[in-house]
Amino acid sequence: MLLCKNASYAINANKNNASLPAGGQISQINLNADTGMDKVNVWLLGPAGAERVVHVDRTIEYSGGKELPVANITKEVAGKYGSFDDTGYGSQRSGWIVRARNGERMTNSNTNYGECRSHNLRTDKVLPCLHAISYEVVPNQQNPALASRFNVAMTSFAMTNEMITATMDHQADAVRRAEEKADTQGLDL
Repeated sequence: MLLCKNASYAINANKNNASLPAGGQISQINLNADTGMDKVNVWLLGPAGAERVVHVDRTIEYSGGKELPVANITKEVAGKYGSFDDTGYGSQRSGWIVRARNGERMTNSNTNYGECRSHNLRTDKVLPCLHAISYEVVPNQQNPALASRFNVAMTSFAMTNEMITATMDHQADAVRRAEEKADTQGLDL
């Protein structure tokens, strides 16, 4: 169970199922908490009732007069997560950190970098990456040194893969239990 201590957030949740590569379904819960200026999304995945967090993103919008310096935001993000690959375009500042399954940093010259540099939920195959972290700062149009919006996101492909495996194991156990029950009751499956 996740708790939100900030009463300002409007919290919404939806639950659905995603397809697994070998057939069957995996439970997916998407939580959204939004104050109008601060939005948090959390994705949980796994066997029903045992879902775990696989993705978190947060977007903060700054109202006029409350903007933060872009340089301060980028410094704080780098201090928390490490250096990012710079992918800024136009006046925006953004970056990525992508790690391979062995924990090593991937670069844009790595053949899997493009696929791993994503926050898409992939249940159709195992990705060759551990996680992806990104940030984006959108400068104020009147003063580009100040941020009008900031976003940071992290997707754990390792946890996604772990939850896919746990769900497939859970489904296989359910089949074994059904077969054992059928055998003890003399049913022919």
